[in-house]
Amino acid sequence: MTMATFFHLTLMLLLSLNARGLSREEKVNAVIFQSHFDILCLQETKWDISKEKEMSHKWKGKMFSSTSSTQAGGVAIFMREGLFNNCHLIHKDKQGKLIIIDFFYNNKSCRLINIHAPNIDTHRKKFFIGLRQWIVTNCIIIGDFNITLTKSDISNNCTFSEDYSRNTLFDIITQNSLIDIWRLFHPGKKQFTRKQVILGKLKQSRLDLCLISSSLVPEVSSCLIRDNVWSDHSFLQVEMGRGIRNGGLWCLNAALLQDEAYRDPETLEHLFLHCPGCTLFWNKIHQIINNISTTDDNNWDSIRLFGITSSLGHLTKTQFNLCNIILSLARHTIYISRNLQLYDNKKVDRWKLFSGLLQNHLKTVNSISKGLCENMFGPLIKCVYFQGWSF
Repeated sequence: MTMATFFHLTLMLLLSLNARGLSREEKVNAVIFQSHFDILCLQETKWDISKEKEMSHKWKGKMFSSTSSTQAGGVAIFMREGLFNNCHLIHKDKQGKLIIIDFFYNNKSCRLINIHAPNIDTHRKKFFIGLRQWIVTNCIIIGDFNITLTKSDISNNCTFSEDYSRNTLFDIITQNSLIDIWRLFHPGKKQFTRKQVILGKLKQSRLDLCLISSSLVPEVSSCLIRDNVWSDHSFLQVEMGRGIRNGGLWCLNAALLQDEAYRDPETLEHLFLHCPGCTLFWNKIHQIINNISTTDDNNWDSIRLFGITSSLGHLTKTQFNLCNIILSLARHTIYISRNLQLYDNKKVDRWKLFSGLLQNHLKTVNSISKGLCENMFGPLIKCVYFQGWSF
């Protein structure tokens, strides 16, 4: 598969908007040609083939589009000229609901999926099920999902009703370690992306989402909702490149695995279970994860976990590196579990989450470190079990 090459760009501004039709020249100019973005994802363009060709001719950068024969839908991706070369179209449907491209960002191969989910819940569930096959490690799914995830995503005049597709979407989020990036940055906030007046009442909801792979979260510096006069939907704006201050998810340093001790399961088990310093460290990490994962405190600086290693005392290099691996994993677990905790009535099985994340990430690192950590998973899980971690 040929991927795009991402050259010199450090920052990337990603915008998404359900435009509710883009035919009038004034609206096209305002939304596309006068907006500041590096990548623009549009839903409900309502273009026919001739309009699609016209826009492709006018736009100087890369453009990908999926139109519907009924002109009822339509999704499109615009990429700023000079920033992306040879972007690769992976898939587009015939209903104008889905378009997928691959590109490189900060030396990472990434996948961008622009969606406009169906209005009917049963159709939407089927749509989400079909989406699973396209999700990869570094993935950004953005667009109009036509569903709210929690009661916090609707205004007082709206009803949070049962929906066939919601649990399907939750499963996709948890199974693929996806993060609702706006909610991550605004855990206690109520803000909406769609506003309607129905029977004289203002109804508002957050239907437009950006779900990002946990591996890409360290790249994100902000996520905002921006009002506009051209649609009853708001812009969803994601800025990437700066990263979260003093934060970020787990990126295991493969160099730590060069230590011969990590190649022997018996030695690992001894380090995990019988080293006093590591035992103390496990207990502290356990306490921090429990406190932070279950609290309603919106101070996200508390999840940094910095400075904890200063209380470990005298450890060997192997033991100290091992504690740093555990620390990095703990920070990763906290991000994911806090994100999931924000979903109303969605209980998080932290033990399953922790062990699943650990296994998946060690498999990933193992593939790039020539098998250096293939024996780490069993001893780690055994240590967690014997330390009495119940989450």
